[in-house]
Amino acid sequence: MPSVFLSSTFVDLADIRQNLARWLSQVFDIDLVIIESFGSDAAPPDVTSVRRVRNCDLFVGIYARRYGTVDPMTGKSITEMELDEAERAYSSGTVKDLLLYLLDESAAWPAASAQDAGKLAHLRERVTKRTCVRTCVG
Repeated sequence: MPSVFLSSTFVDLADIRQNLARWLSQVFDIDLVIIESFGSDAAPPDVTSVRRVRNCDLFVGIYARRYGTVDPMTGKSITEMELDEAERAYSSGTVKDLLLYLLDESAAWPAASAQDAGKLAHLRERVTKRTCVRTCVG
Protein backbone atom coordinates (compact mmCIF):
# COMPACT_ATOMS: atom_id res chain seq x y z
CA MET A 1 0.00 0.00 0.00
CA PRO A 2 1.55 3.36 -0.99
CA SER A 3 2.12 5.92 1.75
CA VAL A 4 1.35 9.63 1.41
CA PHE A 5 2.83 12.27 3.72
CA LEU A 6 0.66 15.36 4.22
CA SER A 7 2.68 18.43 5.21
CA SER A 8 1.36 21.86 6.18
CA THR A 9 1.15 24.17 9.12
CA PHE A 10 -1.47 22.95 11.54
CA VAL A 11 -3.01 25.99 13.23
CA ASP A 12 -4.35 27.69 10.10
CA LEU A 13 -4.98 24.60 7.98
CA ALA A 14 -6.51 22.18 10.50
CA ASP A 15 -9.90 22.03 8.75
CA ILE A 16 -8.33 21.66 5.31
CA ARG A 17 -6.02 18.91 6.59
CA GLN A 18 -8.96 17.06 8.14
CA ASN A 19 -11.07 17.31 4.97
CA LEU A 20 -8.19 16.30 2.70
CA ALA A 21 -7.23 13.38 4.95
CA ARG A 22 -10.82 12.12 4.94
CA TRP A 23 -11.10 12.47 1.16
CA LEU A 24 -7.76 10.78 0.45
CA SER A 25 -8.64 7.89 2.76
CA GLN A 26 -12.04 7.40 1.10
CA VAL A 27 -10.85 7.64 -2.50
CA PHE A 28 -7.46 5.91 -2.43
CA ASP A 29 -6.10 2.79 -0.80
CA ILE A 30 -3.16 4.51 0.93
CA ASP A 31 -1.37 4.74 4.22
CA LEU A 32 -1.85 8.42 5.08
CA VAL A 33 0.97 9.85 7.21
CA ILE A 34 -0.14 12.95 9.10
CA ILE A 35 1.08 14.47 12.33
CA GLU A 36 -2.34 14.00 13.89
CA SER A 37 -1.73 10.25 13.85
CA PHE A 38 1.89 10.18 15.08
CA GLY A 39 1.09 9.51 18.74
CA SER A 40 3.85 9.38 21.34
CA ASP A 41 7.46 9.30 20.21
CA ALA A 42 10.69 9.71 22.15
CA ALA A 43 12.11 11.89 19.36
CA PRO A 44 11.16 15.58 19.10
CA PRO A 45 8.42 16.46 16.55
CA ASP A 46 10.88 17.79 13.96
CA VAL A 47 12.89 14.56 13.98
CA THR A 48 9.75 12.42 13.91
CA SER A 49 8.29 14.32 10.94
CA VAL A 50 11.49 14.28 8.89
CA ARG A 51 12.02 10.59 9.56
CA ARG A 52 8.50 9.78 8.40
CA VAL A 53 8.85 11.86 5.21
CA ARG A 54 11.70 9.71 3.96
CA ASN A 55 9.61 6.56 4.38
CA CYS A 56 6.77 7.74 2.12
CA ASP A 57 6.03 7.26 -1.56
CA LEU A 58 4.34 10.63 -2.13
CA PHE A 59 4.73 14.02 -0.44
CA VAL A 60 1.86 16.51 -0.45
CA GLY A 61 2.72 20.02 0.81
CA ILE A 62 0.15 22.76 1.44
CA TYR A 63 1.41 26.29 2.11
CA ALA A 64 -0.71 29.27 3.13
CA ARG A 65 0.21 32.25 5.31
CA ARG A 66 1.98 30.72 8.30
CA TYR A 67 5.60 29.64 8.43
CA GLY A 68 5.07 27.19 11.28
CA THR A 69 6.83 26.10 14.44
CA VAL A 70 10.52 26.96 14.22
CA ASP A 71 13.21 24.52 15.31
CA PRO A 72 15.71 26.53 17.41
CA MET A 73 18.67 24.47 16.17
CA THR A 74 18.12 25.09 12.44
CA GLY A 75 16.00 28.26 12.46
CA LYS A 76 13.64 26.53 10.03
CA SER A 77 10.02 25.56 10.54
CA ILE A 78 9.13 21.91 10.79
CA THR A 79 7.08 22.42 7.61
CA GLU A 80 10.16 23.66 5.71
CA MET A 81 12.30 20.85 7.16
CA GLU A 82 9.73 18.36 5.87
CA LEU A 83 10.02 19.90 2.40
CA ASP A 84 13.83 19.75 2.62
CA GLU A 85 13.66 16.05 3.41
CA ALA A 86 11.06 15.41 0.71
CA GLU A 87 13.31 17.05 -1.88
CA ARG A 88 16.29 14.94 -0.75
CA ALA A 89 14.18 11.77 -0.79
CA TYR A 90 12.80 12.66 -4.23
CA SER A 91 16.33 13.20 -5.58
CA SER A 92 17.39 9.81 -4.25
CA GLY A 93 14.28 8.09 -5.65
CA THR A 94 12.72 7.21 -2.30
CA VAL A 95 9.81 9.65 -2.65
CA LYS A 96 8.22 9.20 -6.08
CA ASP A 97 6.68 12.67 -6.40
CA LEU A 98 6.03 15.95 -4.64
CA LEU A 99 2.64 17.61 -5.00
CA LEU A 100 2.81 21.19 -3.72
CA TYR A 101 -0.15 23.52 -3.24
CA LEU A 102 0.28 27.22 -2.57
CA LEU A 103 -2.40 29.63 -1.41
CA ASP A 104 -2.73 32.34 -4.04
CA GLU A 105 -1.52 35.75 -2.86
CA SER A 106 -4.89 37.29 -3.75
CA ALA A 107 -6.93 34.77 -1.76
CA ALA A 108 -8.85 36.05 1.24
CA TRP A 109 -7.24 34.74 4.41
CA PRO A 110 -7.57 35.72 8.07
CA ALA A 111 -4.94 38.35 8.94
CA ALA A 112 -4.39 36.72 12.33
CA SER A 113 -3.03 33.67 10.52
CA ALA A 114 -0.11 35.54 8.93
CA GLN A 115 3.27 34.72 10.50
CA ASP A 116 7.03 35.17 9.94
CA ALA A 117 6.74 37.14 6.71
CA GLY A 118 10.41 36.92 5.67
CA LYS A 119 10.83 33.20 6.21
CA LEU A 120 7.42 32.50 4.73
CA ALA A 121 8.30 34.51 1.59
CA HIS A 122 11.47 32.44 1.19
CA LEU A 123 9.51 29.18 1.58
CA ARG A 124 6.86 30.33 -0.91
CA GLU A 125 9.61 31.22 -3.38
CA ARG A 126 11.09 27.73 -3.03
CA VAL A 127 7.69 26.16 -3.64
CA THR A 128 7.04 28.26 -6.75
CA LYS A 129 10.32 27.07 -8.28
CA ARG A 130 8.82 23.58 -8.36
CA THR A 131 5.69 22.57 -10.16
CA CYS A 132 2.96 23.69 -7.82
CA VAL A 133 -0.72 24.50 -7.91
CA ARG A 134 -1.82 27.96 -6.82
CA THR A 135 -5.15 27.73 -5.13
CA CYS A 136 -7.71 29.84 -3.36
CA VAL A 137 -8.43 27.36 -0.58
CA GLY A 138 -11.56 28.15 1.33
